[in-house]
Amino acid sequence: MGFVRRVIAGIRALFAADSEGREIEAEVEHFMAEEIAELERAGVDPREARREVRARWGSETAVREEVRRADWEHQIDVLFSDLRLAARRARKDALFTFVVVATIALGIGATAAVLSVVGPVLVYPLPYPEPDRLVSVGEESPEAADVPVTFGTWLEVRDRTPEFEHVAVGRRWEPGLSGIGDPERLSGRAVSSEWFDVLGVPPALGPGWTEADDRPDATPLVVVSDAFWRTRLGESRGAIGTHLRLDGVDHRIAGVLPAGIRPLDGLDTQVWTLLRYDRNVSNFETREWGRHLEMIARLRPGVSIDAARAALARVSGTPESAYPRPEWARLEAGFRVRDLAEATNASIRPATGVLAGAVALLLLVTCANLTMLLLARAHRRRGEFAMRSALGAGRGRMVRHLATEGMLLAAIGGGAGLLLARGLLEVAVRWGPAELVQSNVTGLDPFALLAAFGLTAVLGIVIGSVPAFAASGRGSAGATRTVGRGHVGGLGRARRAMVVVEVAVAVVLLTGTGLLLRTATQLFGSPRGFAAGDAVVFQVQGNSLSGGDAGIHAFFDRAEEAIRAIPGVRDVATSSQFPLTGEADVYGVEVVGETDATAVDGSAFRYAVSDEWFGSMGIPLRSGRAPLRGEPERPAVLSASLARGLFGGENPIGRRIRFGPRALEPFTVVGVAEDVKQVSLESTESAGIYVSSSDWHWADRVRWFVVRADRPIAELAPELRRAVWSVDASPPIVGMQTVARLAADSEARRRFVLFGLIAFAIATLVLAALGLHGVVASIVQDRRREMAVRLALGASPEGVHAFVVRQGLSLTLLGVVLGTGVAGLASGAVSRLLFEVSRLDPWSYLAAAGCMTGVALLACWMPASRAARSDVSDCLRAD
Repeated sequence: MGFVRRVIAGIRALFAADSEGREIEAEVEHFMAEEIAELERAGVDPREARREVRARWGSETAVREEVRRADWEHQIDVLFSDLRLAARRARKDALFTFVVVATIALGIGATAAVLSVVGPVLVYPLPYPEPDRLVSVGEESPEAADVPVTFGTWLEVRDRTPEFEHVAVGRRWEPGLSGIGDPERLSGRAVSSEWFDVLGVPPALGPGWTEADDRPDATPLVVVSDAFWRTRLGESRGAIGTHLRLDGVDHRIAGVLPAGIRPLDGLDTQVWTLLRYDRNVSNFETREWGRHLEMIARLRPGVSIDAARAALARVSGTPESAYPRPEWARLEAGFRVRDLAEATNASIRPATGVLAGAVALLLLVTCANLTMLLLARAHRRRGEFAMRSALGAGRGRMVRHLATEGMLLAAIGGGAGLLLARGLLEVAVRWGPAELVQSNVTGLDPFALLAAFGLTAVLGIVIGSVPAFAASGRGSAGATRTVGRGHVGGLGRARRAMVVVEVAVAVVLLTGTGLLLRTATQLFGSPRGFAAGDAVVFQVQGNSLSGGDAGIHAFFDRAEEAIRAIPGVRDVATSSQFPLTGEADVYGVEVVGETDATAVDGSAFRYAVSDEWFGSMGIPLRSGRAPLRGEPERPAVLSASLARGLFGGENPIGRRIRFGPRALEPFTVVGVAEDVKQVSLESTESAGIYVSSSDWHWADRVRWFVVRADRPIAELAPELRRAVWSVDASPPIVGMQTVARLAADSEARRRFVLFGLIAFAIATLVLAALGLHGVVASIVQDRRREMAVRLALGASPEGVHAFVVRQGLSLTLLGVVLGTGVAGLASGAVSRLLFEVSRLDPWSYLAAAGCMTGVALLACWMPASRAARSDVSDCLRAD
């Protein structure tokens, strides 16, 4: 009860200070009177008794203060008092407050935003039970990437590797959804029935599926994501067992996954279905033996990744007759086994690593700049510290007051930084590539928030401790005598060292930015093989079309006619795949000799195109002509690189090749076209074969349209959709954009990292310039008497100006040399993002050094000009 009474009394004291003060005053007066009366009763003279009591306890005022300090509410009151003083100081020194808050906000905002982006990808473990037991399995290759596996290979691994508790395969699946509003394409995955067993994630609703459902003749099933269930199915439990029409086929909903499941590829996966492949894989000509599947596995408890590698090495090295292998899946190179998190993030790790490194460097510069600002402020306030000390302020009281000032500035800067982080994150989510900025990043990550709060607290301590250190290091008398004099020494050397570090960090970031800018120039300036930048491109997914091959061809023919009838449309053409999309529809190529003997000569991208393709895309023909539908000789056009690989310097026109399934009749080469970049701008894989869409073994249900028109895309897009849907309203239309935009988006990851580096480099450059300006201004302030004497003895203003600039440039050049060396050592971090640019590219390093030197010259110019204009008599009189 005594504790409760003390709390109640303290609260009353905080909110009723006047009455509480009167009560304490009355109590102290009563206490002092009792002490004096007791001495008088002992025979002491009244005047002597009063003097003795005062000597023992002090004055009544001192006793009252001692009583107040004994209660907890006094500490709260002192804190509020310090906060009010700190707020007044912040308002009085508004420019300093703004610079400090802006610096903190920049550092914390950038850190929180980047951590929110890379945290779900690189910091957190995969959101599945026991993620350390999850591995990725692919066939080994000289390249870093895993080679996709065949369905037959998966069956052998599953049956012959007891080290795995579960093994599964899957592939991307983008079905067209119809029957619910306009047709649209969904993001999904087709998997084997063991997929969710491997991940350890059973459906939260519904029965899911079993191995018996994963058969060619089984009913199509689909499992949906929690987000899809909530937004498209109204969170209805009755949706289980109903149907979704995907690719024109009814799929029964078998389950809903739990919320918060992050897809392995980072994309917003909405639906999963079963592969329903035939597990009797004796026929090598079927889809079951195509290399297009991703394999994942869960290790048994206690089994290590090394043990799994050894087991798979035995499988690949000892074939068994029960598991036949075709020529292209003989597993001669063995398997590549990696931790699933590592394999999942391998492609984006360089980009996220560069961003994380950039924000770390920015944070380093932020701390250095804050320290310099605080040292300069402490230098200016040394008179105030000395006066407080002379008036009796204790070191602890002064340190506590300065710490309160620091925490207040840090709290304001931290709050502004979180607002900045939210804005930066919104920009990243909107413009960043999907595989880099996770689709489920909707706000600041808890880890990022924790880091932001921690940084705020650390910066608050730094802001308070630097001036407190400066204050506690001076005696009152000596410090009072030195008020107004220049101060050079340890603090000045520390500030110069920090400027050198800031300049070096700025040079590192500028160099990385220069390397990526050079890469972008090389990429977007490299030959693409086509000239259709202003054309409109989109994909029509006709998986739901009926009528067999004839019906599919009829749909696309009529869709072309409907588009051609739109006013302003000049050309329209279609293809089975489109350049720079990353699609890889690849088949083997065989040259047919005079005796009809064949030899395998390589593989090439397949383009099943309409007659107008080469003209609409602006793809030059080096020789021959374009293929036309209906020709009995089954014409084909080769890319230039493939023609060289197959026939060397010989004329390929008229030669015959076998391409694709062996059941196809040979094609006759009728032309050679310019190489086209299919996968990306940096890819060197350009071997391609163009055949008429009517001559391929089957009718492609998914085709790309390219349309040249005299009207802008915003005006043309609705009419293009109406034209296609006037033929059949079920196929989704996706990805409508200009070809130029598609080319730019193909390098979205590099562009995102480049823009991030540019932003961080500019911020660091500005901070370094501010730090350099502050140091040079401090040099001018500290050495103003020396400069006044120089001017008085006849030195020219120009000479003083040059002297000051040299002081700043000497620090800059030291930082540039240091930063250039560090950039050369650290350039390996961006090497995987470069294209036809050396990581030691001299132009990038020279540009970074030149940019930093130019900015430094501007930063030094103003204080140098002020020094050159100094009034000699005023400087000497003031000193």
